[in-house]
Amino acid sequence: MVLSKRGRPRLRHFLYLMTMCMVMTNPEVRALHRYNVEEKKLKKMKSIIKIMW
Repeated sequence: MVLSKRGRPRLRHFLYLMTMCMVMTNPEVRALHRYNVEEKKLKKMKSIIKIMW
């Protein structure tokens, strides 16, 4: 997965904030994030980006 800075920066920022809020409050999204980090060995930020898209 390649992270690029293309597209609208403000939209990317709000998507990131929304995803972080979902990871903190929603148990299903939190479980997906934990699976990405622990089982798939993704870094935490890459897992957040993957969930975001």
